[in-house]
Amino acid sequence: DYNKNNKRVGYVFRDRYKSQYIYDRDYLFKCIKYIHLNPVKANLVNTEQDYKFSSYNDFKNKTGFVDNELIKLVFKNEDNYMTLFNSISDVDIEIMDIEEEDYNFEIAVQNYLKRNKVQLEKIKESKILLYSFSSELLSKGYKQNRIAKKLEISPSQISKVLRKNKYP
Repeated sequence: DYNKNNKRVGYVFRDRYKSQYIYDRDYLFKCIKYIHLNPVKANLVNTEQDYKFSSYNDFKNKTGFVDNELIKLVFKNEDNYMTLFNSISDVDIEIMDIEEEDYNFEIAVQNYLKRNKVQLEKIKESKILLYSFSSELLSKGYKQNRIAKKLEISPSQISKVLRKNKYP
């Protein structure tokens, strides 16, 4: 019995599956790489090309199984896929294993850092940056404790800056 062997109860597919929108090309490429690397992470194979049920080899070797017109539309040309695949870092893929709420927090942090061309270390050193960073994340509904943990500082440091209610 499936449920007994897997220490479950109820129908196998009773819960709604989890889905997430893909808003941009960068995230699409990360999702595709994430899917192609899943058999490796699950220790089913040593490399992504070893998994016979994956479309990875179709992308790489252009076997015709994957619609070439779709590849051209998404990747501009078929050769671009492997370049993009290899350019995506392991960190970008690992972040996709984080729960959705944590993932969204990490994306919000990364967006702030990228947009402001700043690193987390600099935020800790500057009250102006700490105020800006914390205010933005708090406005998105993230908790002060979580922001402090990300910065590896105490929540009271954030409180002091925010209490002034203006740039220090």
